[in-house]
Amino acid sequence: MMPIEVGSPSHRAINFDEMANEEGLRTNIELIDEVRDQAIEKMKKYKEKTKEHFSKKSRVKNFQVGDLVLRDTEASDPTNTGKLMPRWEGPYKVKEVLRPGTYKLINMDESENMAWTQDQKILLVEKATKSNQKLVPMTSNKSMIQYFV
Repeated sequence: MMPIEVGSPSHRAINFDEMANEEGLRTNIELIDEVRDQAIEKMKKYKEKTKEHFSKKSRVKNFQVGDLVLRDTEASDPTNTGKLMPRWEGPYKVKEVLRPGTYKLINMDESENMAWTQDQKILLVEKATKSNQKLVPMTSNKSMIQYFV
């Protein structure tokens, strides 16, 4: 039994023109820069749309110097996490704002300095007022406020 293509030539093999093929290849080579530029533009548009989509979900929290914050234990020590472990540690005081979203934190006894970014999960517990004598609770979890104040 012989395959059909061996016994009879295909339509493609019958209508093949070497000159037309060479001309088509040259045209493709000339147009490759335009195709590449179009692909780059599509990638830029895709990146912009993706950035817009993800930036809709993220909110920048601005903390001020003197605010009391908690930080996520998983971000500070990933080995010390678990179902029954505390989710937040602190409170820490914001000592300095390095840039939006990055803060220098210190312990309440002002012993330890550390830089911390917002994407490492910081939760505002109490906001410092101008007089710095009274702190205003910013969380609805009363047990967390009682524990840390």
